[in-house]
Amino acid sequence: MSGHIDQATARADDKIDLMLHLWEGLTRELISRKIVDDAALARIMDGASKSVPRLSSSEELGAVFRQVRDRLEQSFPTAVQRADRDKVPATED
Repeated sequence: MSGHIDQATARADDKIDLMLHLWEGLTRELISRKIVDDAALARIMDGASKSVPRLSSSEELGAVFRQVRDRLEQSFPTAVQRADRDKVPATED
């Protein structure tokens, strides 16, 4: 019975990893197309944190949440990158 539970847990973990990877990829694509800005990402992440009560009480879950948020925030151009783009004519800002 224990082997069945371990297999079920492994399958659930794989599904979670897949969904997280797909969500992060989709969000990065939306950021790169300027469909999602930093304020929208903040609202999405705030909404997610409010919908998962265990987020505040679980160190592990909180760490995963912060890692995802940090990775996605790195998708936005930095102030230096935006300034460099401003020097080039006909680039979107």
